[in-house]
Amino acid sequence: AIATSDTIEYNDHYVFEGYQVYQLVDGTVGAAELRDNSKARLVYQCDIKNGVATLINYVYDATVSTEVPISMVEGADAGIAHSFEITTDLFGADLVNHQKYYYMAIAYAYNNYETYGTSSDNPDGLFGQKTPYLAGNKNVKCYTVIPHKNAIEENGTIANSVYGTQPQITQLEGQGNGGNALKFYSSVRLDIRK
Repeated sequence: AIATSDTIEYNDHYVFEGYQVYQLVDGTVGAAELRDNSKARLVYQCDIKNGVATLINYVYDATVSTEVPISMVEGADAGIAHSFEITTDLFGADLVNHQKYYYMAIAYAYNNYETYGTSSDNPDGLFGQKTPYLAGNKNVKCYTVIPHKNAIEENGTIANSVYGTQPQITQLEGQGNGGNALKFYSSVRLDIRK
């Protein structure tokens, strides 16, 4: 919805900006507890490369009777990634095989129709977007992960590659491969045969 005053246009339309992935201390931690460092720790963050990085919300604090700034995300502004690698336990040291680890992923959106300012910054008084960061509330759940050896005897899969390895593919038309055969570079074919 958009409404206007004499000089400023208000807009409550948020657009997708990025993801935050947290490691949880156990499976009972909820989304409301993600700011508690004893219960959740940020393990990964990615966002659209669009010049938007740090998002600060202003939240009313009754002890000081005014809004206080809270950093909601320190964005990398490097683009969205669809996979990442976790190699450490943020509540310990190294990951341990056959031990449960808990994670939660949050998508977040952005809207800053007008940068929030105090009365000294803005002659009209307190005005602007107090909450440019908005956490998603769909599909928010705890995911349990159990690392294990990748040997077949340990119920694993030997991939014969390292994280991030993929063949170099050129899309010729349509979406995906569109039912067409994939054409690999000769160097990729040689690597596959090894």
